[in-house]
Amino acid sequence: MDILGAFRIPVSALKAGEAAYSWTLGPDFFTAIDEDHPAPDGGFHATMALQRTAALVTMEFAIEGHLLTLCDRCTAPITIPVTGEYQVILKPGNPDDSTDEVIYYEPEATYISVAQLVYDFAILSIPITRRLDGCESLDPAPCDATVLSYLRKSEEEALQLRKESGNPWDDLKKVFDN
Repeated sequence: MDILGAFRIPVSALKAGEAAYSWTLGPDFFTAIDEDHPAPDGGFHATMALQRTAALVTMEFAIEGHLLTLCDRCTAPITIPVTGEYQVILKPGNPDDSTDEVIYYEPEATYISVAQLVYDFAILSIPITRRLDGCESLDPAPCDATVLSYLRKSEEEALQLRKESGNPWDDLKKVFDN
C-alpha cells in the first residue's frame, strides 16, 4: 500500500474555489518520509484548506495532536499538546525557483505531493522544550517528586552561595578603581 498516495493533490484537475484535505499521521507516515530518524511517539492530525484562483493556489495547513515524551525537567513521562498553522502558495513555474513560502510546480504536472510539507510542518510543530507549564499544580501531577526535590535543593544552595559570595562584579570594580 502506498502510504504517501493520499498526499498527492491533482493540480491539473483542481477547479477554482476551495477544497479540503485531512490526514491522520502515524509512525508509518513519518518512517515513509524519513526512515533514518525515529517517528515521534504520539497522535497527529493534519488538515489542508486549499483555495484556488486563476493560476494561484493557497494551501493552509493545520497540525494538531499530542506527543508522548519525557519531561525535560524531571524526566517523568508526559503528554504535551502539538499545534501549528502554516501557509504555502503554489504556482506553475520552474521548481528550482521555489522558496519556503512559494512552491513552483511544472505546468504540465498532473499532481503534486504535499507529503514532505506535511512532514516538515508536523516536525516544526513539536515544541523544543518538552515540559508542561504548571505541571506541579495538575491533579495528579505527572512530575517526579524526587527529582524536583533535588532540583529545589540545588537551586536553594546556588542562591545561598550567591548571597554569601556577594556580587561578582564588586571584585571587578575594585580592579578599575585602582
